[in-house]
Amino acid sequence: KIADRLSEKLPAASNKQQTAKREENTSLQKTSAVNNGANTEKTSKTKAKETMENKNPDIAIEDFSIDRGKETKVKFKLVNKKDENHKLQGRLAIVAFGSNKKNAASYPLMKLSNGMPKNFGKGEWYSIKWFKIVEGKLGKDKGFKTIKVIVYSLKGEVILEREFPI
Repeated sequence: KIADRLSEKLPAASNKQQTAKREENTSLQKTSAVNNGANTEKTSKTKAKETMENKNPDIAIEDFSIDRGKETKVKFKLVNKKDENHKLQGRLAIVAFGSNKKNAASYPLMKLSNGMPKNFGKGEWYSIKWFKIVEGKLGKDKGFKTIKVIVYSLKGEVILEREFPI
C-alpha cells in the first residue's frame, strides 16, 4: 500500500525508473540463484572426483626416483599437503617386488606377509610439517618389477599406498 501511495505522488518518469529497477533487481536475483546452484553442483562434483583419485589428500609422494646400480635405491619426497600447523607423523615402508611376491625386499629390512610388512612399527619414522626426503636401499636387484610405498599413521592404519612400476 505504501508503494502504491508513493507511486501516485511521484512523477511518471520517476515511476518508470522504479519499475525498471525492480525488474533489474529481480532479474539479478534469479541469475545469482542460478549461478550459485551451478557453482555448488560443479564444486561438489570436483570434490568427489578428487576424493576418489586421492584417498588421503593430506599426504602425498612427489619426485619419486629409482637408481638401479649395484643395489636398488629409491628416493622421494613425502609431502604434507594440509598445512605447516598440522604435523603428520607415523611410519613408512618401501617394498620391491619381482614378477612374483617371493622375490621381495623391503626398506627398512622387515618381515613381509603377502607383500605387506608384518609389523608396521619397524618402518621408518616420519614427522613432517612441510616435507621429508626419504631415501631407501633395497639391496641387490632381484628382478624387481614394482616398488610399493606404504605410509602408516601413528595407529598403524595405512593412509597412503602407492605402487610404482620399474
